[in-house]
Amino acid sequence: MRRIFLVITSVVLFILSLSSTVSAQEPLILLTDERPPFEFSGPDGRPAGVAVEIVRCALEKTGLPFEIKITPWKRAQLDTQRGKAAGFFSASHNADRDQYAQLSEIVVDQYWSWYVLKSSSLNPASKSFKAEARTASWLGSNSLKWLNANGYKVESNPSTVDQLLLQLSRRKIDVAFGSDVAFDDAIKRLGLDGRFKSKKGVHKPMGVYFSHLYLKDKPRFLEKFNEFVDECTTN
Repeated sequence: MRRIFLVITSVVLFILSLSSTVSAQEPLILLTDERPPFEFSGPDGRPAGVAVEIVRCALEKTGLPFEIKITPWKRAQLDTQRGKAAGFFSASHNADRDQYAQLSEIVVDQYWSWYVLKSSSLNPASKSFKAEARTASWLGSNSLKWLNANGYKVESNPSTVDQLLLQLSRRKIDVAFGSDVAFDDAIKRLGLDGRFKSKKGVHKPMGVYFSHLYLKDKPRFLEKFNEFVDECTTN
């Protein structure tokens, strides 16, 4: 009788330990920023936006617990690099990010574009543009890194797209550079229609960067996540 009791007790403890392990499983943390219409704080305080909805859809299909948090863009990348988060989005490819993370399939598309005042005679294709134009993009962005790496005269690096457009409208900079989707959305929200003209620059689709540390423990995760992104973007 005692032996049966011990066996039953062992089975119960084993089941409880499994239950505890599942319930205590740490959620996958993804970080994003305020960059409408891709991602932003919704009316209820939860992250929303076209990129957030696709990423959330794909994560739900994995069956893993997860949490999406909004934080300044540069911090999102640093926290991923330091192992405080599994990844960040929406991000375009660059070699520095590749050192500590791997980019997923395309979640949202965009072009880096040049925005100037409608009265401006500046032409990004001209020989004098690089030396004369006071350019800017937002802090921590791949587009800002690109401007610096390619020898443009970078005058400012505010933290948001809205601030960039306000600087441009006040002539504190000559050119704002970055996502055409984000800029066009901000122009409408800020009531600045008709103030600017734009020219497409570099095609830079975006996805989710997952840290190598996270993927090391879940070697098949990115493969499945990419499949689910395809499903969520085609449905």
